[in-house]
Amino acid sequence: MPAQENHFAPDRVKLESQGSRSPKDNVLFVIEALQFICTGLLISDLALAWTVQSLSFTQCLLLTLSVLWLGLVIRLLVMTWRCHHLSPGYENLLVGMTGIMVGLAICETILHLSTSTYSDSPFPRNRRFISTENERYTPGINRLATFTTNEWGLRGPSIRSMSGKNNVFRIVAIGGSTTRCDFLDDSTEWPHLLMQDLNSKQHNFFVFVTNAGLNGQNTADHLELLRKFPIAKNADLLLFLIGSNDLEPTLAFDGASAEALIERRASATSFDEPKSYPFYTRLRLYHLFQEVLQGAVRGLFELRGIPDGAQWYVARRLLRARGPRVRLPDLKLGLREYQGRIIRLADYCRMAGKRCVFMTQPTMWRGDLTPREVALLWGGWTGPADDPKGFVSIADLAKAMDEFNRALLHVCRSLHLECYDLAAAIPKNESAFFDDCHFNENGARLAAKFIETQLIKGSPLGDAGTKASIGTSNNRAE
Repeated sequence: MPAQENHFAPDRVKLESQGSRSPKDNVLFVIEALQFICTGLLISDLALAWTVQSLSFTQCLLLTLSVLWLGLVIRLLVMTWRCHHLSPGYENLLVGMTGIMVGLAICETILHLSTSTYSDSPFPRNRRFISTENERYTPGINRLATFTTNEWGLRGPSIRSMSGKNNVFRIVAIGGSTTRCDFLDDSTEWPHLLMQDLNSKQHNFFVFVTNAGLNGQNTADHLELLRKFPIAKNADLLLFLIGSNDLEPTLAFDGASAEALIERRASATSFDEPKSYPFYTRLRLYHLFQEVLQGAVRGLFELRGIPDGAQWYVARRLLRARGPRVRLPDLKLGLREYQGRIIRLADYCRMAGKRCVFMTQPTMWRGDLTPREVALLWGGWTGPADDPKGFVSIADLAKAMDEFNRALLHVCRSLHLECYDLAAAIPKNESAFFDDCHFNENGARLAAKFIETQLIKGSPLGDAGTKASIGTSNNRAE
């Protein structure tokens, strides 16, 4: 019995010459040309990425397969140009691959039109991210954490929740990672808990709270955030949790001026979408596929193993533990620059006609931490973050943060600004923090409760509460 014909084997391709190409051959030639162009672009993209960074195993595999596919497409292209018939197997393969490519292009276009980039919001709108945490690395957090952005590109509930509500009072929380609360679920981050508390304790307003926190950002970044995005227009109250990311550059620059650098970064790069290579990793479809794949893997392994971010924490904590101790830099210049940025934020709020409330930065830093608590710390370096000269002692870090908090309270008292001393209300131990300054679930709950209590004193959550709030919360001002 003769062997079954293999339509995909090169030696089985029909090579009957034709006098001229038929309409079908012309269509196949166009399809092959399209495959040649797309595959060539993918190979070029991967090759360019290789010059910028090392390729992952998956990317190397994709590059190899792309080169092999391009070789086959070139051979088929030449055959079609010479008016040779292709076997049905090759024809079906080309049509199928082209159909997949067209389908992906249509999906990418739909996603591009239905979602935003960083150009008009701090985060992409209507997105959902998932991370896993474990108390071994983040004490007080042990769950699957969901991070959701709304129609404003901010973390929090959909703005549709305000539909049909009377007397809506909108609060936007602004700060760094201690506001963003990456490691906490949507239901346990302090802005969300604040919204729940305010709506349960008063009924004059429906309070809507959304989170504009961004990791690593300081007061210069916050001002640029307000200038660049329509956040202030969407808010009745701007709530600022500030301090730790303003102390950090003062330490890193060993007390020298950091103003020029952080102002330049804020205006130039703070809200740029991070560049990624290869270019196809910037596609919306790629990110959607990643989210689905990550969710499937987490479900398959039932959240076992090292959680998101844990390796970074392990490395940074080890770096501090092994690093040399250095003296605390002179803070005078950094404090003056910090106060100047606070004043500029307050001036912006006044010109925009918005009520703003400032809050001091709580930390776990204190001179008598237990060995277990010390092992959770990673901050307080001087010099470059990736190659620090050394680390300031924990007692000196506590002193430095207290100085920055007092500087904020002093500005607020001098300019009659609302300011809540949140740092005085949060216990400086593992019951509230999982590292230097980031809240665990209980810490976020305590922060939300304290802020809610201060805002309720100024009921009905409007300008009438300003004077009362200043008088009750500046208890540590100079």
